[in-house]
Amino acid sequence: MIRNTAGTLVTGSYNNIGGPGYLWTSTDTGRTWTQRSVYPQGRNWSPVAAGSCTDFAPNGKLLVMGNNGIVGDSTSGEWSSNYVTVPVGAGYNDMEFADCNNGIAAGGSSITVTADGGKTWVDKANGALASLFANITSVTYPQINKAYFTTNIGTIYRSINQGTNLAPVFIDNYGGTSTINDLAAVGTDSLWACGVQQTSVSALQRFGLVYRSFNNGVTWDTVKVGPLGNVGTQAQQFVTFRGIEFPSKNVGYACGNRGAVYKTTDAGATWTNISPFPAINISPAGFPNSAVSYTDILALDNNTVFVVGNMFTTANNRRIYKTTDGGANWTDISGNIDLLSGGNLNGILMHDANNGYVCV
Repeated sequence: MIRNTAGTLVTGSYNNIGGPGYLWTSTDTGRTWTQRSVYPQGRNWSPVAAGSCTDFAPNGKLLVMGNNGIVGDSTSGEWSSNYVTVPVGAGYNDMEFADCNNGIAAGGSSITVTADGGKTWVDKANGALASLFANITSVTYPQINKAYFTTNIGTIYRSINQGTNLAPVFIDNYGGTSTINDLAAVGTDSLWACGVQQTSVSALQRFGLVYRSFNNGVTWDTVKVGPLGNVGTQAQQFVTFRGIEFPSKNVGYACGNRGAVYKTTDAGATWTNISPFPAINISPAGFPNSAVSYTDILALDNNTVFVVGNMFTTANNRRIYKTTDGGANWTDISGNIDLLSGGNLNGILMHDANNGYVCV
């Protein structure tokens, strides 16, 4: 989920079968949502477009990138999307802009870069990552000369030239058995990444992971977050963390499966479970093995946080929650979004506390 400067919320989904590249937007703090189609329909590529990663350029343009090299963009006012050619084989998991012109989209071994606000894109696919069968899970782009890429093989790379060259700054200390799903950066030297151990590790021994560096990636420490193993109820089992946000150096949030949202107030040294509405989101009545899987989290400040996810029961499967007091209390702002077509909620963009987009 993301937001723009006017406060519009945006979210979407990864699975686009029967509804290619849908976004949902809200301008009333999430009470109601409007479905929008990102790409022109009826083209030969429309059914396989998807809209799995979204971001706002600082000039307000919303860009959406999905599968098969398809990109959509929109400026303020009535939605109008353009089909922009990027590498045909590319599929993207994440996208970020450092400023109005410079953006990076990444996924698999593909890195695609724009320096003109999305008008044109340059293919910087990385052969070394392809040879490792690595999948870029997220990109964090805090400065033009500094971008970070996390992967499913337990590595973090930094680029000082917009993805042309990648230098490893972290290799997980569990023998490459972890998947790193997201990274947050604050200031010039503080980094946090989240993930979980892979299936090559026995489920009885897996746990959620947060990695921290306070010297620009020179050294890292590892914090185990949440339960160990897969025995017991959903709430008693390990968490696969999907998203991490640090609005300041001390306060951070992480979300994942099993209905889990965690918070830290000491720069990630310790974490507290602040999961929204556990009675209905973790092993609800009639569904003992079900729980919400949160896919994205966004923090506007230390206290105002949004989280989106999906659950598979008989009704109300999409979840969008908001807190304005750091997780002490949560509000369900899913509104009518479960009545709209499309797949699972994949991300959120927020302009401010009231307006934003969710993507599918």
